[in-house]
Amino acid sequence: MYRFNKYSGFSLIELMVVMAIMAILMGLTGGVIMKSVTQQSRLVELEKTQHYFKLLSYKSYYSGYPITVVADKNTLTVTENEKVTQILYEELEFVETTFNIQTTSVILPDEFKVVWNGNNREFKINTMFKPYEEQ
Repeated sequence: MYRFNKYSGFSLIELMVVMAIMAILMGLTGGVIMKSVTQQSRLVELEKTQHYFKLLSYKSYYSGYPITVVADKNTLTVTENEKVTQILYEELEFVETTFNIQTTSVILPDEFKVVWNGNNREFKINTMFKPYEEQ
């Protein structure tokens, strides 16, 4: 006759070995995952900046007031009809630049620079109206 063992399950040693293996694997892949998350949040902030400049272009065009935007470090400071608004970014670091958004929805300069892995990268600003291009 077959007797059942009254002790079933994993021993403490087996559980500790499994936990140690999982900790090693998490340590090896954790850095890659964090880098990917940082990269994705940086791309999201770039898209938000593009959309915000487009929104300010609309506001300036329809309100009839010019808007000034100062980009410095991780902050955009927007001065609109004597009202000042600051936008903080977690991942982006801007090269100091002052943008003038005219009532014709033109933004000068038409690109912003971001410090990206120690280098400056330029990104074109999308305005309300697209410039005419001959084909």
